[in-house]
Amino acid sequence: MSTRTSQGAIAWIVSLNAIPVAAVPAYWVFGRDKFRGYINLRQQMSLGFNDETEELRTKVAPYVQTFNDENGVYHAAASIAHFPYFNSNATELLINGEATFESLFAGIDQAEKYILVQFYIVRDDNLGRKLQEKLIAKAKAGVKVWLLYDEIGSGNIDSYVEKLQDGGVQVSAFHSTQGGGNRFQ
Repeated sequence: MSTRTSQGAIAWIVSLNAIPVAAVPAYWVFGRDKFRGYINLRQQMSLGFNDETEELRTKVAPYVQTFNDENGVYHAAASIAHFPYFNSNATELLINGEATFESLFAGIDQAEKYILVQFYIVRDDNLGRKLQEKLIAKAKAGVKVWLLYDEIGSGNIDSYVEKLQDGGVQVSAFHSTQGGGNRFQ
């Protein structure tokens, strides 16, 4: 049983145990994993990128960073990402929201070509409006700006999104609440 949410899984488990005569046929119709076709398509599409990936690996080879990896941590992380570490990158541990958003806003201010923002929760509050203002300012300055958010986590932010779009920001939502197939999951 594979569902998108824990609530969907619990609902199916309860109904399958409480009223199996009705729940089993309902599960066959509504509860099956609808993603098998998506997975197959995704795997087929990935095969088409193998040549490009190998070409890219050849081009970036001079920039690959090597480490003394006694514990295998770097190797494991690179294996998960399916790509190596590179020179001239920096990381910083951000331990709270204030530091995180200061860093995020500094990155937005420094962007010259494009900005990609992805959040589970976007709110029309002081912090959200500051993000909105910065993204719109960059879009008006000629930087390509995209925002991807989750419509369940963000709630109703239609006017917020409309203002971003009017300012030149490309906005998309995960459509996890759209379509009849998602009612029971």
